[in-house]
Amino acid sequence: MEFIHRQKSRFNCCELIFCICIILLTIWCIWNIEQVLHGYSDRETTIRLDSRLPDHTNFPGITICGRAIFTPEYLANKYSEFNRSYHKFQQDFHHDPFVNTTLAIRNRYHLFRIYENIALTDFNGSDVIENHSLRLEQLVRWCRFRPINIRTLHRCDDDNSTTATIVDPILQTQFDCDKIKQPIPIVYNGHKCFMYFSDLENVLPEWRHYKPPIDVDDFFNIHHYHHNHNHHKYKHKNQSLFIDVAKSIRINDNDIDHDNDNDDNVNDDDYYNDHHHHSFNTDDLKRMKFELNPYIVMQINMHNNIWNFIGDTFGTTTITVHPPNILPNKRRFRSFQVQRSSYYEVSFTKKTTHKLPTPYRTNCIDYLNDKIFARYRTQDMCRNVCIKEYSYGIDDCANYYMALSTRMFSEDNSEYICDHDYQNYTTFLSAENHCENRCPDECLQTIFQLNGRIDPVMTNGYGWPLYDNPDTHTIVLIKISPKPFQIIQHRPRISREEFVGIIGGHLGIWLGLSIYLVIRFIVNFIFNIIKRLVYFFNLFKKQPHHDIEQRQSVSRVVVIFVIMNIVDKYLQLINRTYYGLSVVYPETIQQKFRPPFLIDLIETIQYRMEMNNYYWMEIISIVVCIILLAIIRYVLVNKFIIKQLRHYRLILGHHDHHRFGNNLWNCLFYMHTFTLSWWIMANIGCLEYPKRFWINNSSDIYYGGQTSMIIMYLYLIDISNYIYSMIYLCKNYRQQLWDKDSPMIIIHHLAAILLFTLSHMINMHRMGVAIIFLLEISEIFYFLRCMVKLQIHFIQRWQNSIRFIGFTSMCIVWLYNRLYRYPLIILTSVIDYGYQNLVDMDRIAIYILIYYLLLLIQLFNIYGSFILIKLIIRIYSSGLDKLEDVREIRCQR
Repeated sequence: MEFIHRQKSRFNCCELIFCICIILLTIWCIWNIEQVLHGYSDRETTIRLDSRLPDHTNFPGITICGRAIFTPEYLANKYSEFNRSYHKFQQDFHHDPFVNTTLAIRNRYHLFRIYENIALTDFNGSDVIENHSLRLEQLVRWCRFRPINIRTLHRCDDDNSTTATIVDPILQTQFDCDKIKQPIPIVYNGHKCFMYFSDLENVLPEWRHYKPPIDVDDFFNIHHYHHNHNHHKYKHKNQSLFIDVAKSIRINDNDIDHDNDNDDNVNDDDYYNDHHHHSFNTDDLKRMKFELNPYIVMQINMHNNIWNFIGDTFGTTTITVHPPNILPNKRRFRSFQVQRSSYYEVSFTKKTTHKLPTPYRTNCIDYLNDKIFARYRTQDMCRNVCIKEYSYGIDDCANYYMALSTRMFSEDNSEYICDHDYQNYTTFLSAENHCENRCPDECLQTIFQLNGRIDPVMTNGYGWPLYDNPDTHTIVLIKISPKPFQIIQHRPRISREEFVGIIGGHLGIWLGLSIYLVIRFIVNFIFNIIKRLVYFFNLFKKQPHHDIEQRQSVSRVVVIFVIMNIVDKYLQLINRTYYGLSVVYPETIQQKFRPPFLIDLIETIQYRMEMNNYYWMEIISIVVCIILLAIIRYVLVNKFIIKQLRHYRLILGHHDHHRFGNNLWNCLFYMHTFTLSWWIMANIGCLEYPKRFWINNSSDIYYGGQTSMIIMYLYLIDISNYIYSMIYLCKNYRQQLWDKDSPMIIIHHLAAILLFTLSHMINMHRMGVAIIFLLEISEIFYFLRCMVKLQIHFIQRWQNSIRFIGFTSMCIVWLYNRLYRYPLIILTSVIDYGYQNLVDMDRIAIYILIYYLLLLIQLFNIYGSFILIKLIIRIYSSGLDKLEDVREIRCQR
């Protein structure tokens, strides 16, 4: 006995040590998980730097600005007083030496500014930009894009000598810039500007310029031809062959025109004959420098005749390189000034930052996909519109320190640009600070960095012919820098996958748990219940053990896959619901797109009631329908059906016939409404194509037809029945016949009445019909249980089997419609429609309230599902014989 006692003590000590270890490991696991949750909830990011030179890049936006908004010549033609001064200047310019003194130029510039102020006052902002200001041809002579620039070298021998020379024709294909995308006129910083390659106006399809995907060494090894004695025969053939090779390199997937500009390209034969000769060496081909990058070249008009009146002292021509989807601004981009008779070679590289949107701490948004700010497309456009509205509200005119395009002015041509004397830079800075908070940062930010060189002497050596005095123009060449582009990529410090992995790792290491074990436990639990039920009713014959195990393993895999898929869809629905109701909709209120919810709701309901004469016809129809339903129920059920059944002794007891009548009426009514809703859904096909819930919704009611009458009838009897049921339940309460779940039913009926009423107010009838179709079919199976009470021999003999079939059918329909189709079709389509129309919908407050009511109904569905699970457990433990009064276990929706 002492040995046995000692063994029990030792066993208890081991159990105690084991429990203490489990507790300590659990506490340690919870602490680690809390740290992970804290790090994940902080939404911090880390940065990854990368440098790469992609095969292609978008065109940069190139904005070139003139020296003023208007030209002196235009002001002279418009205003006679200024014309006299301008005409006198033209006469004295070449004769009077005092004309170009600093004091004279300053006085003329002051006069020019006065009449510019007058012109800004006389014309609205759109007219100034489009019609009355500096024209493009006065600023830029031509602009061309050259997608390829490869020098092909091949050997050529003289006729009477053995000296080898190198022929170097420049092979170039070019396109006018305005044929790719039309330049956009803007006013920026007090100057008239033109923006090339802008994405703000979808004039022509977007082009991309590619770096030719060829290997340089292979290119020359393949296409270099050795010396041949019959060089005259192959001279022009080889040269044209190289030209064809260069042209055959694929520049773009689109069909483009490869026409050479004969005015600007030197003739190939002339260039061939006049080019410098070099000693032939095949190794020189690999050492000689060449450009594969495409480039943009433009000739800027610097002719003095346009600007002689104000001289060279005041106003400069500037060029800015920036992203094509925004307008230039001083805060982010640096401009460089262009001098007369110079050659500018500018190379650009990009620095791109990819941030993460809210709720991460970077606090940025994707303007193209955001439901509120999608109309602005970019943060800069949002800022520009905000600054313009802010400054216009203070000064009653637009400030030109920001870039102004015609799209930013009202269509009624009532908005003007402030004149020079009325421009207030302090107001601009104040507006800029104000709008920084109104317009969140953009998740994708691009900054262009420029490098280049300037040659102050313009000659013919650059390959562009100069047909007039070089002092009258400037050449600007813009190309891609050979330096790699810098990419800054933000990523979550703890991503969702890492979060799940870390949590699973801690649970697995310290406690030995996993998602697989949890799902396996649930699946085994469900299968054990189903197997016990099947064996209990002996519905199937026993099969070989190995066949059963094989089928069970396959079924477990299928069930796990289905459960995981449904859980993923539920998580997406919860996430989108939270984001829409807690983030997107409050932002519409904060950004003052909509008033606060309660004010908006009251105003919208009041407006709808006034527009529909306070729905007097609907109210009267509902009252009449309630009375008719009460009469029909009393006559049909109580006075006819119940009376006949009691006469033939098919039901027994006062309690049975009271509950039987109630269930029978509900069963018949829901059969009627389900049949009508099924017919409507079959005609419009909304469940197969959920977008049809919201397309031409009002046409069902207001354009007549059989469907519209049935929808109106269905809405009328359903609302009336819910009101009548509430009255009936309250009557039972006074008679002490209230069931345990009656308060829940009343709340459910109030939500349904309010839902159908609001959906009728905003013409969302298809959604209401779909809800009736999905939810009320399970009511049919529930109330059909009253048939078991009939004292018919066949029913009483097979009572349990009938109960099992009815209960199983109700469970399948309930779970499929209420836990799958209703949330994942109805609620998902409501969210999709809301995100697309959140800002522009004038009835958004009612729409939000409807969605809350839909969520409340889904909570009732989940509540009913738990009751079904409880009922399944009761059946498993006690059998179907104990379900005489289902109400007692609160199995009611």
